[in-house]
Amino acid sequence: MTDQHEIQVLLATYNGAAYLDVQIQSILSQDYSNVTVLARDDGSSDSSLEILRRYSRLYPDRFRVLPARGGQPVGPAQSFALLLQESTADYIAFSDQDDCWRREKLSISMQELQCLEKRSAPELPALVFTDMSVVDEDLQEINPSFWDANRLDPSNSQHFARLLIQNPAAGCTCLMNRATVTRALPIPPQATMHDHWVVLVAASTGVVGFVPIATLAYRQHNTNAIGADMASPSLARRASDSSARIRHWQLSVAQAKSLSRAQSPFTSADAGTTIDALIACSEDLNRVVRVVTYLKYGFFKASLLSRAALLFDLWRSPIYAVTAHQLET
Repeated sequence: MTDQHEIQVLLATYNGAAYLDVQIQSILSQDYSNVTVLARDDGSSDSSLEILRRYSRLYPDRFRVLPARGGQPVGPAQSFALLLQESTADYIAFSDQDDCWRREKLSISMQELQCLEKRSAPELPALVFTDMSVVDEDLQEINPSFWDANRLDPSNSQHFARLLIQNPAAGCTCLMNRATVTRALPIPPQATMHDHWVVLVAASTGVVGFVPIATLAYRQHNTNAIGADMASPSLARRASDSSARIRHWQLSVAQAKSLSRAQSPFTSADAGTTIDALIACSEDLNRVVRVVTYLKYGFFKASLLSRAALLFDLWRSPIYAVTAHQLET
């Protein structure tokens, strides 16, 4: 028996059989002793589900697979949402199907998370994330830092305005307490992704921290659901893509509105004010108000060029948030 708190790893799979054994072994080999796995397959056509069931037979006390459901795949965000709904442990981690975790991944994050809880309160949401190295399909390193590869600043997790626009916390690096899970459910359709949603919930109603250590190898291959931005277009090309930039902004505002509706009784005063400012920055008919609000609060992504391009968009016209119906179409 161990006196360590249980960490339950939520593993969502979809046609990931080629790399799944390596990832599961890296989870079960963690130096943190009290680790269990709750897995869900999203209707794979390969042997992913059979692999999960094999591990559930080998490790019946540590590995559980949710019953398969019929119908079309629901995608990674909703698959993780379903896993969150079924989770039971005091501490929860997300896992992709094709990575490889360092042996000390969970113990590093758990140490930081418990420090956060002591500084705030155990009953408040708390979440920790880390960096990861980017590797090819054979686990050969491409970049030692996912943050550097994607021009992400982890300290923006302490700047709520920037966190509303860009999430530096990859879900597979996150560890959160039960209060975060309770507060985050249900995940609404306006959430851009499950990881961005839980990070925003923790930041607006509790506390978020990060550890500047790569705790896993983030495998890149031609079937990644979401990959590292290793072959990204130039910043100039990104800045010129007004439709993609505006769409990202609209989705961010829609998510922020949903966060305000779902969490308003628990949200800090500063976070609530910042969400209201983001909405005003998008929708106020006065272009000066839009631009001044944008600059005052700093609703920025990383590059100066992207900031200037969005500033121009906001000067030209309001950028209204998309509706839930538009998200589904």
